[in-house]
Amino acid sequence: MASEDRERTIDRDGRYELKFAVEGGHARAAGLDLRLRLLGLSTLFPDRTVQTLNLDDHRLTGFDENLSGASDRKKVRLRWYGEGGRGVRARLEVKSRRAERGTKAVVDVPTPLDVEGAFRADFVKRLQSTLPPEARAILARDLEPAQWIVYRRSYFSDADGDVRVTLDRDLVCASQFERVRLSSSRPSVRSDLWIVEVKALVAATESVRRVAQSLGASRGRCSKYAFATDEEAGPIPSVLERW
Repeated sequence: MASEDRERTIDRDGRYELKFAVEGGHARAAGLDLRLRLLGLSTLFPDRTVQTLNLDDHRLTGFDENLSGASDRKKVRLRWYGEGGRGVRARLEVKSRRAERGTKAVVDVPTPLDVEGAFRADFVKRLQSTLPPEARAILARDLEPAQWIVYRRSYFSDADGDVRVTLDRDLVCASQFERVRLSSSRPSVRSDLWIVEVKALVAATESVRRVAQSLGASRGRCSKYAFATDEEAGPIPSVLERW
């Protein structure tokens, strides 16, 4: 099964995931990427830039649910890969989470999309009009652009493809709340944190725990959207244990 297809299968069928953060300097000194390889993980596909436009209502319900640790919560976002924000091939994602288990519904936006420079006030309505009729209900509630987040991601997998690890760094966040037109310029947050996520199908829960424990890190709150909205809501970095 191709890696992208397998990723969507895990997202659709439900996944068990653990996250933690490490200060960039410490991650580099500890050789975090090397440690992943020594655990038998290999590169799944080449590094790429990930861009996400998080959508929330004016009450910031999504942010509040994340901050309060609500056991059953959802996050809606537009995601694409590569540099720039014009003519992008994006997909709409609804990420649902219950405790440490999550699913992700994905709808491809059928036409290239200009995010950079779009009017914030009617962006969601215009996006909704491009979606297949059966997917438009995703944007039926009062959502609006909240945070534009950009980072660099590395992908690792075990030999069987059961366990995947993503390593995110070079995190840049640009708040959209006060903007007339959407833009990733003038970022409000830059961070040296590295965010690590270990995930697999629920059936492979023990494998996820084994990898996380082998790294010697403490799992914790690692929502990039929450961190972008309020830096005080960001993760407490782990200090990797010595081997």
